Amino acid sequence: MITYKIKDFEQGIEVNTVSSYLEIIHKFQDKLKNDPNVGGLSQELFFRGQETEFWDLKPSIFRNDMIGIEHILMQEPLRQFPNEFNDRQDDFDILTKYQHYGMCTRLLDMTTNPLIALYFACKQHGSVVYETENGDTSNMEPSGVVYYKVAYKYYSESYEAKIISSLARMNIDEQPDILNIIEKIWKNGIITEEQYKKWITEDGIIEFIKIIQNNYMVSPLYSNERLIRQNGIFLLPGCYNVATGGKKIEAVVSKGYQDLHEEFEEQYIYIDGENKKKICEELDVYNINEAILFPELEHKLNYIRNKYEGRFSAYFTKFADVVIKQENTINIEKEQFDEEEFMNQLKSYLTNNNNEGIAEEIIQVIVENMIVDWYKKESIKGKMRKEILGIYINKGDDRDEKRNEVKEIVDEAVKIYSNITEK
Repeated sequence: MITYKIKDFEQGIEVNTVSSYLEIIHKFQDKLKNDPNVGGLSQELFFRGQETEFWDLKPSIFRNDMIGIEHILMQEPLRQFPNEFNDRQDDFDILTKYQHYGMCTRLLDMTTNPLIALYFACKQHGSVVYETENGDTSNMEPSGVVYYKVAYKYYSESYEAKIISSLARMNIDEQPDILNIIEKIWKNGIITEEQYKKWITEDGIIEFIKIIQNNYMVSPLYSNERLIRQNGIFLLPGCYNVATGGKKIEAVVSKGYQDLHEEFEEQYIYIDGENKKKICEELDVYNINEAILFPELEHKLNYIRNKYEGRFSAYFTKFADVVIKQENTINIEKEQFDEEEFMNQLKSYLTNNNNEGIAEEIIQVIVENMIVDWYKKESIKGKMRKEILGIYINKGDDRDEKRNEVKEIVDEAVKIYSNITEK
């Protein structure tokens, strides 16, 4: 079982509503616009949302030693399914299509729309085990994070993007000499003869080395509906190592990888796991949800299911069984209960424990989650605890101080329910 340490979020700014998030984004935009040291009007803001704070910032090809077979993953689909790529003009377009269908690539998904990044940061990951400061463990939904980057925007037609993408397709290990690589790029029509002649000189080759060791924010051709709806853009990393024992034109090139955290600003925005659901509901009002961002039918159906799941319903009982029980004067109310009595007892408990001001909110959370056999399901009770804890946090209470009290409230609700149904 993996256990994670609770992050201190030293450089993070916490938000718990869409409005507070947008206030922070506006400050970032104002800084970009007014501070000449940041880069001025020629640079833009780009965003990436991640549903956990412990995920790295790596493209999929940089994980699990996949970088060594990148050229195979680039070439094999073209060989096996050539008709699928008749409309693809260059290697970057091919990378874009691969990314869409889940192939390992060196592209890192990002967006120009901060609200879309917030949506991805607020996706439910599922509870994981955290180690607390005193050595105990606790199951919690991870915090989501929105990273942002200030950068120039390149287009897929730029020769920088074409060079990095074409290198991804090459088996550099076979011919790592930098002059051979430059020659291949020239013969593939990516650079002009003038650039080629310049870059094969001892002084000119520095320009080429800088290009393949830089990272680029590249705007793709919007070739599919998902890219359009997500305002998609990609971080395309170079990360090609260059080693030389003396002359630069005798250098050799190899593929490298890195965590791209340093590409982003030190400051970031985070969302506590307890607040993810509430913010997603707010984003839904802005028409930002799974059905909109993922136009495929499976995602639209999943959105509908998630939106309406959890409604309270009665357990199935055969009509014949009911009649027999009534005839034999057997109590059939065991699995039913008096909701009004339940709410009154729970409200009395909350009031007696100094929760009168938020009693109605807490009761509403519990009643809305009372599906069949709810009191037997730890996942449902955990969901109740998270939502109730969110109520305390929103009114300024300390999360850690309220955890035990929240657990006692849910336990008391179970006790009251059991007492009523067993009468």
